[in-house]
Amino acid sequence: YALIEGSVLNDSAAIAAHIVRTSNHADLLGKSDFEQAEVTQWMDFLRTETLPLVQALQWFTFGHASCSTVEYNEIYNQYKENMKILNKVLNGKSFLVGSNLTIADIFFAIS
Repeated sequence: YALIEGSVLNDSAAIAAHIVRTSNHADLLGKSDFEQAEVTQWMDFLRTETLPLVQALQWFTFGHASCSTVEYNEIYNQYKENMKILNKVLNGKSFLVGSNLTIADIFFAIS
C-alpha cells in the first residue's frame, strides 16, 4: 500500500499509475488516449487473469497451500492458455502496447 496525499492506495497498478503521472514519464501510461485504454486493459487482464494463476502455482509449489495433482494441473493448464494469449499479442512485437515500454510491460515482467 502507499500513503499518498493523506489517502491510502492499496492497488499496485493504481500506485504505479500515480507514480508515473507525477513523474516526467507519463508515456509509460501510453502515448495516446487509445494506448492508455490498451494499457488499462492489459493491466486489468494481468491483475485478474494472470497474477492469480501465478500466485496459486507459487503457493502450491512452495508448500504455502495444498492441492491435488489434478487441481495443480488444471491451474497450470489455465496459466499456459493465458500465456498463449500474451504470446499471440506479442508475436513480432517488443511491447504489449504501442512502440514503447508501458507499465503494462513492467507489470507483466514482475508478475
